[in-house]
Amino acid sequence: FEFADTEAAEEAAKAADTRIQEQKDSFATYIPEEVDKLEHAIVEQDGCYLVVCVTDDSDTANSIIDEYLK
Repeated sequence: FEFADTEAAEEAAKAADTRIQEQKDSFATYIPEEVDKLEHAIVEQDGCYLVVCVTDDSDTANSIIDEYLK
């Protein structure tokens, strides 16, 4: 996601973290096999950019994201 400024991106990152935590709590009893993906969710903010990724291969996702944000 691209935001107007760094402050807006930081606020969105906080909101994403909150949402992921809510999903972990909800999924714990609903579909517990998916909680591991949420435990390794990626929320990375760089300047006015924010990346949120939930995947079963967070290592590969991190590598790809790092290539684009650096």
